[in-house]
Amino acid sequence: MKNPFALCYLLLFPFCGTNAQNESTPPTAPNISMRNLFLENRLLPIYLSEVESDMHISPSQQEAISRYNESNARYTLGIHWIQACKRDKAGIFSILNEDQQRRYAELLYQYQGALSSFLIPSVGAKLKLTTDQSEQLEALYRMYKAGLSNLSAYEMKLLATKYAQGKFTNSLNKAADVMAESMLTPDQHLLWRAMQGKPIEPRPQRW
Repeated sequence: MKNPFALCYLLLFPFCGTNAQNESTPPTAPNISMRNLFLENRLLPIYLSEVESDMHISPSQQEAISRYNESNARYTLGIHWIQACKRDKAGIFSILNEDQQRRYAELLYQYQGALSSFLIPSVGAKLKLTTDQSEQLEALYRMYKAGLSNLSAYEMKLLATKYAQGKFTNSLNKAADVMAESMLTPDQHLLWRAMQGKPIEPRPQRW
């Protein structure tokens, strides 16, 4: 692919305005650092029936996870939210067995998708991403965020809603992940596939 961002341009062009142009400004180091912390500590929606079935979560484990979540609600923002997610992942892992913990990690990569996962420093190190690849991913992420912002604004205006429900962003998410994967070498691609394990079937509609 001569222009790995061509598809993203096609998806964003009808919606890009001043917001998208402002988003093209490279984020500052603190913003990138905070973003990476959020991505690295995102939790898998283990409560989804498809996930519970794939991970073979027993009824007693479901009950234990439900009790844990009820007593540890995350009503915090910023760094405190990240700390709460770290706490909750440790709490959930204490309920899962080793096989389920490994599958949790695999499904989390599937849930996050390629672009978000590749931006996590530990994932980039495991894949041995080059400086050039990392720079291309950052550029793609800025384009993706610009498109996400504009599509959300378009949805709220079109449907006269206060909050966007993501009705128009599914194609953008898929395109961003496809382009992120296109930047990998064949060896990196094989490793990335191995990190995700077997694709979840059926794929949850809310992913």
